[in-house]
Amino acid sequence: MSKVNESARVAANSKMASDYEAPVGVEDNRSAEEVQRDIERVREELTATVNELAAKLDPQVLKEDMKAAAAEKIEAGKAKAQALAHDAAAGDTKAIGIIAGVALGVAALVVRKFMK
Repeated sequence: MSKVNESARVAANSKMASDYEAPVGVEDNRSAEEVQRDIERVREELTATVNELAAKLDPQVLKEDMKAAAAEKIEAGKAKAQALAHDAAAGDTKAIGIIAGVALGVAALVVRKFMK
C-alpha cells in the first residue's frame, strides 16, 4: 500500500459522496489515462479515509481518550468542590448546606455499613 499523500487526506476530510457522482446528462469525454488518474486519486482518498477511521477506532486511542475525559471530569469536580469549600468558608449558607448534606450522607453510609 502506498503512502497516502496530504492532498488525499485533505480531500478525504472535505469531500462528500455527491462529489464523486458523474453529472446527469453529461457525456464523459475523459481519456483512459484521465480515468486511470481519477481512479488512483479516489483510491488514495479512500485509503486516507480508512486510515483515519482505523486510527480513531484503535483501542489504544480510545483508551487514551477515555482516560483524558475522566481526568478532565475529575479536575472539574475538584475545582467545583474547592469553589464550594471557598464559598462555605466565606459564609455562603447555600454552600454550607450542601457541604452539611454531603457530610450527613457520608455519615449515614458509614453507619449503615457498620450496622450490617
